[in-house]
Amino acid sequence: MLSRLFSILAISLLCVFSFASAQAAEACESAEKDGWQVVQQSCKVGAGLWSKRPIKNEGRFWVQCGVVSQLPKPWFKKEIEAVLMQDKLVFRQEGNQYRCLVGPFERYSEAEIVKDVMKQRKVFASAFIRDISQPEKATQLSQSAKPKKTAVVKASKPAKTERRYIDVGSLKSPMPELNEPRYSAKQNVWWRATLREANQACRQDGMKLVSESTLKTLSSMPDWKNTYPSRLPYWVAEMRAFDVVMGLSMPLSLESALLVLCEPQ
Repeated sequence: MLSRLFSILAISLLCVFSFASAQAAEACESAEKDGWQVVQQSCKVGAGLWSKRPIKNEGRFWVQCGVVSQLPKPWFKKEIEAVLMQDKLVFRQEGNQYRCLVGPFERYSEAEIVKDVMKQRKVFASAFIRDISQPEKATQLSQSAKPKKTAVVKASKPAKTERRYIDVGSLKSPMPELNEPRYSAKQNVWWRATLREANQACRQDGMKLVSESTLKTLSSMPDWKNTYPSRLPYWVAEMRAFDVVMGLSMPLSLESALLVLCEPQ
């Protein structure tokens, strides 16, 4: 009799949990509004981590990109497309305001890469990570609560570059250091790096990761095959992998070791 009671209780708890999970998933399903994807206020976004790091890399994380009083104008799409794929962007409606969010990501390391890339743009200078496992603080949002834009001071270019580079036309390819992944082709040794490593290498030497449009243009030129390797994809500034042979972006892990090209700022 007692075992039957425990079984019934366990089934009841499972049903309640399943119902709650279904409700949470439904709240985070986006619907289009004025050309943007909008989720309900009941969609959990967790608390801001700021300078803290979670105990575990795995979980569910959002990158917050601001709070606005109305859905953005079309120009905002260009800012988004410059740093990431727009399908990761949603707005959570909170009364008459909207919280700008990117994600969710299942690994903190991926959210951190996205945040770092976004903060390169002045409009996203206040971007930070939210952890869904942390309870969201019940604060009343207002225009005054929006993070103030801080002046962005551009770092002066270093007199000496941190890495050695291969000059390839108007671009530069960082050379691998000792024990780093590499790929030999076209009589050169090419560095293979994660997206975060690629971004950091280009930025610390006053450059930026090559854009997809630049790479498309270069790969269509006749001398491309004689100069650049093509068997592996390249990281591009839009925060994705790009295969020059197929001419398509690829949904690869942000931790993949791919080829790197830097272009002038």
